[in-house]
Amino acid sequence: MDILATAIKIGAFEIQWYGICITLGMAAGICWVVWDLQRQKLNADEFLTMCIIGMPLAILGARLYYVFSHWSSFSQGPWWKIFAIWEGGLAIHGGIFVGLAVIIVYSLVRKMPFFAFADAIVPGVALGQAIGRWGNYFNQELYGSLSELPWAMYIRAENAYYHPAMIYESLWNLLVFGALVWFLSRPHRRGEALAWYFILYSVGRFFIELIRVDRVDVDLGFLTVPASSLVSLACIAGGVALLLFLRRQPKVLVYQAGAPAAKAASKAKAAPKGKAAPKGKADSTVKADSTVKVDSKGKAAPAGKPNQKSKSKKKRKK
Repeated sequence: MDILATAIKIGAFEIQWYGICITLGMAAGICWVVWDLQRQKLNADEFLTMCIIGMPLAILGARLYYVFSHWSSFSQGPWWKIFAIWEGGLAIHGGIFVGLAVIIVYSLVRKMPFFAFADAIVPGVALGQAIGRWGNYFNQELYGSLSELPWAMYIRAENAYYHPAMIYESLWNLLVFGALVWFLSRPHRRGEALAWYFILYSVGRFFIELIRVDRVDVDLGFLTVPASSLVSLACIAGGVALLLFLRRQPKVLVYQAGAPAAKAASKAKAAPKGKAAPKGKADSTVKADSTVKVDSKGKAAPAGKPNQKSKSKKKRKK
């Protein structure tokens, strides 16, 4: 099947599928994060304000990263090609790094908890990537090696069939999105979802990059490695380091609203002293995204309220 890059053409005016997919990806990611923040009764306005600032900077970062990594191609062509993003050429790593920097600075300026903010955003980022990668499909770029598989895609410029590497990455990103949503529904430390995003996305990107034919390689002397694979390894190492750092912090877990553990914590708070809460009825005043401390045996107790065993030990000491 011959794939056309142009979706709409009226005279000289054209709208490319690449731009449509990127826009839909960003819109879907933003809508997911806003919906999730509102579901948790958290402030979505701060996120939208950050998007107004961060989205253009992330796109700029993605484009500059791509231009620098393919400078040999841009240095010989007309200078305005550097800005021709409708022809493709957004390196997601550049967008991720700039976006992360924007979240850090915004959180510091607004005095917001960075990890809580980042954890809420990363599922939307994965969802946006899953949709946006289809723009590369319509542009017939970022494809893999030659293939005779039934799902191989036809590349006009090569007159041959290749692995649809961009679709592999899209499906992987969709799995990462689902994994993060599931993870956030479980008791977790703040910042762990951010760490797992870097690990999971980068694992998939590392292997998919190995089959791409248009990759940029780095010669290490004894080995030639795709540049994006090296960046992915660095991201995996960074994610693992962040997990280890968080695990060394006091064991304080977070329950998202709607999660089974959060409902159990709500019932525990709502119940009168010495009585169990009525089945299926939770205290509606309990805030979403509750922080809960965990005792030495792994049992959760609402933050600021020691469990009964710790109280009895204090009495014995007296």
